[in-house]
Amino acid sequence: LEFTGADFYLRDVVSLLLKCRTDNPMDFMKKYFTRLVAMEHMQREYDFVRATAHNRRAFIITCENTFGNFQDSEHLGPDDLQQFVCLLCRDFPVEPIREAVECLSLGGPRTGSTSFQTYRHAFYINFFFEDFLRYLRIGVNRSTQMNGNRGGGVDGACSPTITFAEVRRRAEAYSSSAAQALRCVGLDFLEEIFGKTPAKELSFDEFMSLLLRCGSISSWLLRDNESVQRRARCAESMASAAAVTSILQEDANRPCLGEENNDSNPPLSETTAPPERRRSSAVSGSKGTSQRRERGKSSKKR
Repeated sequence: LEFTGADFYLRDVVSLLLKCRTDNPMDFMKKYFTRLVAMEHMQREYDFVRATAHNRRAFIITCENTFGNFQDSEHLGPDDLQQFVCLLCRDFPVEPIREAVECLSLGGPRTGSTSFQTYRHAFYINFFFEDFLRYLRIGVNRSTQMNGNRGGGVDGACSPTITFAEVRRRAEAYSSSAAQALRCVGLDFLEEIFGKTPAKELSFDEFMSLLLRCGSISSWLLRDNESVQRRARCAESMASAAAVTSILQEDANRPCLGEENNDSNPPLSETTAPPERRRSSAVSGSKGTSQRRERGKSSKKR
């Protein structure tokens, strides 16, 4: 339940049912979970958007589908990105976007201007892994202070250094629960950032910049997981369930043996009887008529 977030969604749908007081709660729940599986449930408040890994990824895909087709020639920046995001979630704070922009500027290349796509993807990565990155930043700064280094991270005079082994160790410590493991940077992405060199040292600013610019991570986040196929499978399963319900309803309405109504099964008349029965009745009728005629002739002779 923790891995899928089912308990969270069950509490949410029950609270929505209590608010709307619908006459058909089963249909309401069916539509709720259909939209949930298809990642079309993101017109909600910020606390709901960031509550689960599925919600965060669904919001990222919604953002990309909404304003991901803008070209870099339109000269859009972080402020425009913030406005676009607030159109989808009114109470979305500015910190996730601001932190992503600061990390790009501190640890990234100094030449050229940053494209709108780079800002978008950096925001997506920072938003999805926000909790783990905050945990990692606090741990690195605390370790640096204990070792006597005055570097204080992004806001410090110099950025502390970090290695692949340290990030991996902290990632394993962070992934103590299924929900946290879903929001932790994968080891394959970390190996790509550090160049598969465990002993390689990077400044924390440089690590954050490489992480937010990692094309493999942004591509992974933007995969739609074949939402159309998921919706089709979900609709198919619901249609099968509806068919089973219809069959059970028909069986429930069908009368039991010995309880048939005579009016519902009237006796067959000559017009509705099968042809064989009509022919047999006609033959029997003709035989009766001939017998009556013979009896009449014999009585006259007497």
